[in-house]
Amino acid sequence: VPKNPLTKMMKGMFNDETTADVCFEICSAEGKDDDDGTKRAKTSTSFYAHRSILRGCAPMLAALFDVEDTGPMISAQIS
Repeated sequence: VPKNPLTKMMKGMFNDETTADVCFEICSAEGKDDDDGTKRAKTSTSFYAHRSILRGCAPMLAALFDVEDTGPMISAQIS
């Protein structure tokens, strides 16, 4: 029985900016004080995903995106 290539394909698409059609931008709280009283700069990290996979595997994350939005890349900002 030949190996199913789906797992390898899915791993190759994981967080791949060139093939993704959605982006989650996770932002730190801006201006939050550290323990010593200094303010931290706002930082962000982006995670790239695919709408079709989110709809099937993570419907709550897929719900963050507008169903009507059909652009090449849509994003959700999460703080």
